[in-house]
Amino acid sequence: MQTNLFIKTSFESVFLVNGIFLERPKSLIISKQGVTYITVLPLSSALLPYTVKLCGERVASNQELCESVTLSENKMLLLLKPRYNYVYTSQPLTDKTAVDVPCSFFDLLKKGDCENARKLLTPSLNESIDDQSLSDFFSGYTRIIRDEGYISQSKNNYFLISENGQADCFCFTLVGGLIDDVKQNE
Repeated sequence: MQTNLFIKTSFESVFLVNGIFLERPKSLIISKQGVTYITVLPLSSALLPYTVKLCGERVASNQELCESVTLSENKMLLLLKPRYNYVYTSQPLTDKTAVDVPCSFFDLLKKGDCENARKLLTPSLNESIDDQSLSDFFSGYTRIIRDEGYISQSKNNYFLISENGQADCFCFTLVGGLIDDVKQNE
């Protein structure tokens, strides 16, 4: 059996997969019984490279720097985190990534900040749902990730990740930069 492996980072990087250089792999085919070594080579001087060992679909090394997400029976997403070098500066490092409304909404709900989360909803959706229903809807999930073509080409699809690493795909409909609807994809 084989698995289609997608790799995602929040930083620019290139990779060595079992010793073969890959600039930006869309996806890789790996064996469910084999061993795969993925070395992350960040393109920033503030980040350090590291290697992840996969035994089939199980992360066997550097678990603190990566997360494995099952997208479907034969599709897996490997989320690679940055490994920071110690940088001494008087200026704080800033995150220059754009704001992602569904991700911000989810993060606010997980922090229990329903008041600010509601500011990311359209007035009609905001009026039709209470705080408890909002919290309950997302209660089984620990993380949200945009579907960047792993399953669908829609830019409105996101994976909600459960504690056991299982992903459920949802479509977030945005109107004027605010969430107007959330539906689970089949």
